[in-house]
Amino acid sequence: MSRLLMMLFLLPIASYTTVGLADDPSLPPVVDTSGKVPSDAVIVFDGDSTEMLVGRSGEPCPWKVENGELVVSGGDSVWSKFHFRDAQVHCEFLVPKTDRRGENDGNSGLYFHGMFEQQIVNSYKNPTPPKAMLGALYRFSPPLVNAARAPDEWQTYDIIFRAPRRDEQGEAVEEGTITALLNGVVVQHDTKFLNRKSPYAPLWYRKTAYSDAILASIQQTEAGPLQLQNHGNPVRYRMLWIRPMDDKSFMFDPSSSDDQ
Repeated sequence: MSRLLMMLFLLPIASYTTVGLADDPSLPPVVDTSGKVPSDAVIVFDGDSTEMLVGRSGEPCPWKVENGELVVSGGDSVWSKFHFRDAQVHCEFLVPKTDRRGENDGNSGLYFHGMFEQQIVNSYKNPTPPKAMLGALYRFSPPLVNAARAPDEWQTYDIIFRAPRRDEQGEAVEEGTITALLNGVVVQHDTKFLNRKSPYAPLWYRKTAYSDAILASIQQTEAGPLQLQNHGNPVRYRMLWIRPMDDKSFMFDPSSSDDQ
């Protein structure tokens, strides 16, 4: 067969295959990963605006931004306006050098739905209880390994969160799970949880009308926010994004009945 005939023979097949792949609804959606953030991620903070974060009572974010870094500072802990059920979360953080020891050294945390805390603390040559060290799901499960870096070094969490499922009364009836990588190393693998264990969980400790509205929304929608904890240490964040893994996410506005 001549080269020309072969090209003419293959061309319709190639064209059909390309069109077929593009239009095939059974294929997964395309996510562009050529940039710093996946194309389907919601950016909570990337070094500039704190518009996606609010304070304990729903007020504008009280924390300061220095050199493109969000610093745990004035006010209390902060909430994401973005609420999600199941999601992938990426967070870059820095624990500063302090003269403290134990759980008081560089403490902060990522509170999923205001109930379940993926711990942030200095665990580099700083003994802490296993269920309270960096990489732990606080009070639930110690990390599989200690993958902590030294203070003043940037670290990364990549977390897959599956929320507990709730009945019509809003009660958790099916366990959720967390799989977490700290600095590229698995520290939690399919760790299960149902209800909070800490008395300091933000939706019950130092409650506000805003946190009460969050709890009511979670009980109805199964979706909730991420809270960055203020534990009195100037921990820094420079990148935080969330990729929802279902169609249950939304921007929370307690004054709008559409979110409830």
